[in-house]
Amino acid sequence: MIQRKRSLMTALALLFFILPGFGQSQIQSLADLDRENASIASKIKQIRGIEGKTLGISQFPSENLLSPLGKYWRENLINLLAATGLRIISGSAPVEYEIGGEIVDLGETVRIFTRLIDKANSAVTMAWTTDLVKTPYLAGLLVYPEGAPVARDAYEDDTNNPVELTVNTLIARTLGENDTDWFFISPTENMRAAVETHGSVDTMMELYGGSVFLRRDDDGGEAENAKITWYFEAGKTYTIMVMGYSRDTTGAYTISCTPFEETDKALEPNNAMGTASPISIGDIVPAFLFAGDEDWYSFNLPANQRIYISTTGNMDTHLTLYNSQGIELAQDDDSGADSNARIIGSLEPGLYYVRVREYEGREEGDYTLSTSSRIEKNIDSYENDDIQTQAKEITLGEIQQRNFTDSDDTDWVFFTIVSPGVYQIRAYGESSLELDTFIGLYDEHQSLIIEDDDGGQGYSSLLRRQLYPGRYYIKVECLDDDPEGNYLLSVTQG
Repeated sequence: MIQRKRSLMTALALLFFILPGFGQSQIQSLADLDRENASIASKIKQIRGIEGKTLGISQFPSENLLSPLGKYWRENLINLLAATGLRIISGSAPVEYEIGGEIVDLGETVRIFTRLIDKANSAVTMAWTTDLVKTPYLAGLLVYPEGAPVARDAYEDDTNNPVELTVNTLIARTLGENDTDWFFISPTENMRAAVETHGSVDTMMELYGGSVFLRRDDDGGEAENAKITWYFEAGKTYTIMVMGYSRDTTGAYTISCTPFEETDKALEPNNAMGTASPISIGDIVPAFLFAGDEDWYSFNLPANQRIYISTTGNMDTHLTLYNSQGIELAQDDDSGADSNARIIGSLEPGLYYVRVREYEGREEGDYTLSTSSRIEKNIDSYENDDIQTQAKEITLGEIQQRNFTDSDDTDWVFFTIVSPGVYQIRAYGESSLELDTFIGLYDEHQSLIIEDDDGGQGYSSLLRRQLYPGRYYIKVECLDDDPEGNYLLSVTQG
């Protein structure tokens, strides 16, 4: 019996070495981790003389703490080795050999040390290293129990020395209590890119251009991760701050910067009136909006024209039209198809600006801006009055003769009353009551009070309403595809 034990010890002594790492494996799922775990179990089973010996499997801590990765590695070894017929002993019963180790976070790599220990003399008789690329999935398995202290990573202290974040790379970090991590991006060429965190830690992110705050995000990425998409300009330095959602949010995470193909690279940066992209009426412009972004365009009109500005795409866009002094002339949200925006109006010669944004400023995506115009004919003396800021006045008892230049023409009118009472507003065809008018009454804050389609004779519009002193606006539209003839508009009391 003594001779046989010496033979086993001799064999194990000859096998005593540390195998080199098997290369850095990409872990994207538990199946990938099972494959690496099974490789270690297979090598343990092949050790000569291990069969028949009692084996205990101890923990695989990281920084003296147990993570889901360490727990899973241990439990999987127990199941895999038990399935081969080896004598796995649980609990505090004495064993002849013990398998254990630890997990070391090396930043972009996670290294798992697995050792076979002879309990008779506490000697390490065999050891293996398993190197795993720290993917976002693997980082999620390195989260420590809530309330457990988290070790400072190798990049600390980075408050005054931010870590450079380059494109298409992952940087592994840890957040301790009251911790903030700082990074910087210095692009060599203009790029639109997404900066986001990965893992199971609830992170928040802030982006700065120099000392200027640009944007903040909490849960814009997957799960509770943060994500900011921005147009980064070459030659500028941007600073990123990552922190936990609350002061006691701690754990491991990774951060990346991923550029993507731009559909409007030639247009950016056009985020303000001063950097508006010049376009010509008739242009069709493919573009992109990221979260919190807005795009500005400018165009010149050489003569009075009726202009049509609209967006197409899957985004809920919002359009605003300004004159050369930056005064808002019109805005629209959903007049186009599928939550797209559309502005139609008659404009005088001059320089104009258009601002495009996503309605809530949270979504990002592609859109197309389309513009067109036509020289107006049969223009009445009240034009331009297509938008509320261009409204022309009508006095009580006055009858104005007007016309629609086409089915998209809209006329805005305002009137003022000084005495409360019931007032009547009419819009009807001068030569035919078949002209289909539609009127809306608005208060001075642009809120709709009441509207009418066919309340008068034929297809005429008629409103009666108790009103109080103040200014009111009337919006007159035509529901005919090809309106013909003039219409008459009046406001009377009684």
